[in-house]
This record gives sequence, C-alpha cells and structure tokens, in this order.
Amino acid sequence: SGKVLLELSDSELESELGITHPLHRKKLRLAIEEHRNPALVRFPCIAELSHVWVSSEWLPDIGLPQYAEHFAGCLVDARLLDHLSKKDLEKYLGIALAERRRHCESDPLVWTNQHFVQWARSIDLTEYAENLKGSGVHGAICVLEPSFNGDTLASAMGIPPSKQIIRRHLSTELDGLLTPASTTLHTRSNLRFMFAPY
Repeated sequence: SGKVLLELSDSELESELGITHPLHRKKLRLAIEEHRNPALVRFPCIAELSHVWVSSEWLPDIGLPQYAEHFAGCLVDARLLDHLSKKDLEKYLGIALAERRRHCESDPLVWTNQHFVQWARSIDLTEYAENLKGSGVHGAICVLEPSFNGDTLASAMGIPPSKQIIRRHLSTELDGLLTPASTTLHTRSNLRFMFAPY
C-alpha cells in the first residue's frame, strides 16, 4: 500500500521489491519524498517531464544524444536529473566527466559562456568581450543552431553595424572555430546513422 511504500528503506526496496538498479531506487525515493513533504518540492512541474522527454528531446537539444540510451535505460526523468551526482553520471550513465573536461579547451561544443568571453578576449575583442556575460551564448547553441553566425555573435557582443572590419574579423575567427566542430559532429552523426541497427 502507499502507507507501506512511504516507510520502505532503500535496502527494502532492493531486497523486498527487487529494485536492484541504484538510480531506479533513487527515482522512487525522490517520488516518495515528494509525496511525504510536498512543501519541499522546488519545481512543482518537474514530475511532468518524463524519462522519454529527457532522453529523446532534452539530451539531443543540448548536443549530447550519444548518452540517450544510458539515460533511457536508467529511466532518468527531470526529477531524477535534478538530483544526479557526479558519481551517478560517471558510474551509471557513461559520462566521463574528467575526459569531457580535458576536451573543453579544444571542443567549442561544450564551451560555457565564460569560455566565449575568454575566446573573445583572445582574438583582440576585449572591448566587447564583457558584453557576452549573461547573453546566453554558449558552445552548444553556437555549434548546433544553423542560424547562429558572426552577425548573431556581433549583435550579442554589442558591436555596432558600422564597425564592419571588426565584424568581419569576428566572423572569420568564429568560422575558424566552429567549422571543425560542426564537421566532426556531422561525421559522428553520419557514422551513428550508418551503423544503427535496423
């Protein structure tokens, strides 16, 4: 019954109900706690975002579709996503965080907003670099959004349309940065499609 379920410990969920996967137990515990203490729920609508949404929509949207199978198998919904630890990500979901960190400097796909601020400084646009802070510009949107280009970035940086030479310089540098990343991403996608099971 619901009353019994509210009182079950993690070990009882495993031994008595056969829920062996640690993330499945964590997901159930979170849902139980939500019923026990509704006032503690930070995001009331989070329970509406299912594991299907996380694996089939959210991960591809942020440029990480390669992890969709792991997330789907672990039934990671938005509630569980909000409580995943680094250990969970590495041990159960196949995300090698240390490896991703090593690639951050060379792979603009995973660059944060701060990376783009630093990059703008490195290409002699320090005068406009600070305007990028809080602009929402980050690696995934730059690499994955087809309409994102030098003019888009120039506008985000507050470079006036009259500064054509600076805008041209920015576009050239941005193309040099993003073209290899887009090509690599496109190649990986094609390979996944070619070797996907029918």
